[in-house]
Amino acid sequence: MNWAGEDAKNWDCVFAGASNPDTGKPVDLTQFYRQIPKGESTWLRNYSDGTITFTDADGNKTSCTLVPKGTYQMPNVPPIPLTLESEAFKFNLKGTEDWNNTYNDYGVFARNPVTYYIEIVKQPAGFEVPEASKTIEEPVDPEPEPEPDPEETSLAGTYSVGRLTVYGGSADPAFVNPVDKSWVWDDSIGKESDNILAMTATGTDDAGRETGECEYLPGEDGGYWNYILKADYNKEGTGALDLTKYYGLLPHGKSAYVYDAEAGTVVFTSGIVSITAKLLREGDYSYGSSTLSVPGIAFDFALPGQTTQGAYPWTDYDRFAVGPRNYVMLFNKQAEAGE
Repeated sequence: MNWAGEDAKNWDCVFAGASNPDTGKPVDLTQFYRQIPKGESTWLRNYSDGTITFTDADGNKTSCTLVPKGTYQMPNVPPIPLTLESEAFKFNLKGTEDWNNTYNDYGVFARNPVTYYIEIVKQPAGFEVPEASKTIEEPVDPEPEPEPDPEETSLAGTYSVGRLTVYGGSADPAFVNPVDKSWVWDDSIGKESDNILAMTATGTDDAGRETGECEYLPGEDGGYWNYILKADYNKEGTGALDLTKYYGLLPHGKSAYVYDAEAGTVVFTSGIVSITAKLLREGDYSYGSSTLSVPGIAFDFALPGQTTQGAYPWTDYDRFAVGPRNYVMLFNKQAEAGE
């Protein structure tokens, strides 16, 4: 019996939105941290494999091992010691690798938790649970969801760059922000981060698609990223690489656009060159085993990167120059058109 204690409350397992760098919204982590069921459940100890399995009233099962007190080396680089002051239940968790949040609290607790320990202290024979602690948290009726705002369809408005990220790798693709690997790029890598995109709707075409003009402008630094991978990181040894064909797809300066809301695509045209991007609105999107959270809007440019393991897997050269699969430009809306 897992009583709720004198306050009749349990931890809600919610990660604070203020510490969520992806969306700024709270995240329910019950699937990671509600390992011992609330209230009444059954347990079974398997001495052959050392596991203890809890089963709640709905038949959901969680398993752990019981480890003695002591100091354990966590498999970090370098190893980090963990000291348990008492014996503990050890739960192995299955998170998701998130390269963009590897070293922050969001990555550790919400994206890729690995092991969860609950220290316990066995009470002496004859111990009785105080009556004041024998409580069960009362379910709270959730507040009704507010009526959603009418879905915004037009792309008109002014946007600032939020994040530029690449889903790539000929083997085990994942998301990596180029600016987080600044040492492999020309010094202009940071110039794209403050750029502004202004989109002005001018009408619709015969197919009912929104048409308009857009202008992708440099920020206060007055420049754009030049997309040059340094020669030192070119595994083929052929010098610096101009990867504009992958990462310079959104036209600099003025261009025209056609937004197909039904297909979820935007076609940008500058001169005789047109490039198509998939439009991503606020939400979470799956790419293989990775998840991309979009807080505003994003343009996803599909890339023709290699999808079979190359000669230099798991290197920056492979991820950015050999096997890039998607280049996603995330934007935050600053103002409506005309404001």
